[in-house]
Amino acid sequence: LNELDNKYRFYLENGSKYELEATKFGFVPEKEIVDLTEISEPTMIARKLYLDVFDIEDYMPVIVYFENAHPNPTSKSINTDKLYGELYDSFMDKKMDYLKSYTRKKRGQAKEDAEKKLDSFFEGEVAGGYDKLKRFMRALKKELELGRSLEIAIKGYASPLADTKYNLALGQRRVSSIKNEMLNYEGGIFREYVRNGKLIL
Repeated sequence: LNELDNKYRFYLENGSKYELEATKFGFVPEKEIVDLTEISEPTMIARKLYLDVFDIEDYMPVIVYFENAHPNPTSKSINTDKLYGELYDSFMDKKMDYLKSYTRKKRGQAKEDAEKKLDSFFEGEVAGGYDKLKRFMRALKKELELGRSLEIAIKGYASPLADTKYNLALGQRRVSSIKNEMLNYEGGIFREYVRNGKLIL
């Protein structure tokens, strides 16, 4: 290690895979896999890992999607014990059911276009939203570890198909499921930050 240029040198054994992780206070960690499974002779391999300056705002806003009337359809409660991840898995499991229903009366190019549109929604918006939520929570953990305090606003929405009172409760249950997801992240790592006031949800 040379402290002036951040160069690290390791002796590694051929025939294995290694994961390199570069970290520095105030920067986003970076990882890279070094695959030596096909290397049999001694050699020198160089890898450059570039770290981005950490800014949690780069991860916002996060938009996630819910199955219609979920969580807890017909409930009047403003809270739920469901985690968003559970609701997400259930929603994605029904993708083919939605696809069949959405395209049932369509034929030819119209059916093909509808299939592409719905597939794009599930894989891009639904799956992409949950992936971004997970990346946001990783970033939030890093931000709190840097000693910062944050207040996170979570908003829940519902379509105008039901009456206002029902939709209000549904939106609040959706917020509740996101809070549950966050408070159970990595075994509940955010709970202490909530208790000491460093994190407000």
